[in-house]
Amino acid sequence: MSQQLHQNLLQCLTDRAIWEQRQRVWYQMRHDGLRRRNKPFPAAADLHFPLVDTVIEKLKPFYFNQLFNDELLAEFVSLQDQVKDAGDAAAEWMDYKLKQETDLEEEVLSMTDTMLLRGRGILKFYWHADGPQGRLVFESVDPLFIIMPRRAVGFDTTDFFAHIKQLTIGEFRRGPYMQDEALLQMIRGNIEDADAGQNEQERAVREGLTYSNDPDTVIVWEAYEKTSEGWRVRTYSPRKPDVDLRPAHGLPLKFQGKPFLPFVSFVAEVKDKGWYSPRGIAERLGAFEKSLCALWNQKHDTMTFYNKPLFTSGTEIKNTANLRFLPGEILPPGVQPVEMPQPPISFDQEMLNTRAVAEQSIMMPDFGLGDSRAGGKDPKTATEVDYIRSLSATGVDLKGKLFKKAFAKVLRGAWAMLIQHAKDSLTYYSAQSRKVLPLQALHDNYLIAPDASPDQWNRQWKLQRAVGRFQLLKGHPNVDQEELVKSVLAAEDARLVNKLFIPTNARAASEMEDEAVEITLLLGGYPAAVQPGENHELRIRVLLGKLQQLAALGEPVDPIALQRMQQHLALHLQFLAEQNPALAKQITAGLKAVAKAAGLDDGAPVPGGPRVMEEAA
Repeated sequence: MSQQLHQNLLQCLTDRAIWEQRQRVWYQMRHDGLRRRNKPFPAAADLHFPLVDTVIEKLKPFYFNQLFNDELLAEFVSLQDQVKDAGDAAAEWMDYKLKQETDLEEEVLSMTDTMLLRGRGILKFYWHADGPQGRLVFESVDPLFIIMPRRAVGFDTTDFFAHIKQLTIGEFRRGPYMQDEALLQMIRGNIEDADAGQNEQERAVREGLTYSNDPDTVIVWEAYEKTSEGWRVRTYSPRKPDVDLRPAHGLPLKFQGKPFLPFVSFVAEVKDKGWYSPRGIAERLGAFEKSLCALWNQKHDTMTFYNKPLFTSGTEIKNTANLRFLPGEILPPGVQPVEMPQPPISFDQEMLNTRAVAEQSIMMPDFGLGDSRAGGKDPKTATEVDYIRSLSATGVDLKGKLFKKAFAKVLRGAWAMLIQHAKDSLTYYSAQSRKVLPLQALHDNYLIAPDASPDQWNRQWKLQRAVGRFQLLKGHPNVDQEELVKSVLAAEDARLVNKLFIPTNARAASEMEDEAVEITLLLGGYPAAVQPGENHELRIRVLLGKLQQLAALGEPVDPIALQRMQQHLALHLQFLAEQNPALAKQITAGLKAVAKAAGLDDGAPVPGGPRVMEEAA
């Protein structure tokens, strides 16, 4: 790190001045609107049509649901031999850590909003030594506070960059910075720098970036420079660039042996290369919003004239101050209202057409499916709607894939930090139960990717596809039926997977235990109800096992108990025949064969199970 690095960063600020000014215009356009420069009359309308803000608010849920609308954040595929469920446990543990112990969801929303407005959003993550164990922190960073060379493409390819941090005096004192009160007084806001030359001040001093007018604010730069040993970080104030606020250090963060930066960039579009190349919604729709504002203002100007009647008279009117234009009043002779012509265009229709073109240009997920054709005469046909939906789905899927590709870097970095710093906190909660992550799952030899599918934004469409898939593949021998059922539950609500789904093994064990209790009741002479939704095949096998045990032991069974078991077995066979006739027929044939092998053809009274099997058959 040297003085040359600081000079390079200052030059980067100068090079991006035009981009920076444009970003301020887009911010003002979205939040305050661009005011009319010349009003046609003093009381003319000055309205702001919020096209950019409306589109951004529509798109934010689409991006958010790409990541958080499924059961888990990530899917783990182990690249080494381990217990089968260890990867699933790792995914559940990280999901619990990120959702319950960090503010990831809020920061992703903030980052998405910035990405849509400016064209690029940045998510920073780091381990904060807060408390005995510390915590993982996510931070959405505005691109205005990232100094990047003009020709840089991204964090991984640039030679240097800097993160501008605006800290309060309290945050500075609590942080890992040099606690020198004299130095703090020199670098805090609203302090004149007598040592700086006039030219340097004009070039470098910018409110919020190198200098602040707020005396409670300290501007700190984290400068990253790529060296032969890896990334090197220097922290200093642009007011005193020759003083390190904390010792220079490297970045020991690695995933699968490769170093990584704690910054991930998300872009709203991919076009020509360059850090300042992606355009945000405001830049792409700025002309449309200006047009809509002009149309809206002209409409209200027209209403101002047309809704206030004008009068004319063919004769001279004396004492015009005594005239009163009120309901029921009689006007002087010769006074007539002026008939205003119809507006030359339909303002409302023109505004609808402009808005439709704007939304089409950025491939809104729900664009145009219910709109009419230009002119508002004919509705769209079903074929047109299908084509529009297909085209829109293609663009939507592309946006989702690009967004998730960047988020995969966040997941890999978060996992690397967790296995490095959170080894003593392996307890987590999943499916309303307390679990512990196995130690063998704490490694970084995984393929980690977001678990959500590209159509997560459209819950209804996703549910329809899941139900159709379930109906098509139900009972298919080559399809995992448990995962098929899970997909339907997750399509409606990911939480239902934990609340409603019972694994086959767990359900089988529960039904076997329940049938054993019913057998105890039957042997005592008490009836036991048979429910249609039970696993009749499994329960029949449990009954047969008990009957064979009784026959082998030769224990006498009460006749009433035999009758109860016979009726109970017959009901299970009846329900099984309704669900699976072939299987019921097979089991019935087996029962007859067992009875014949036991020598019961003549109906001799044999105590125990074989008599019951014969009668049931």
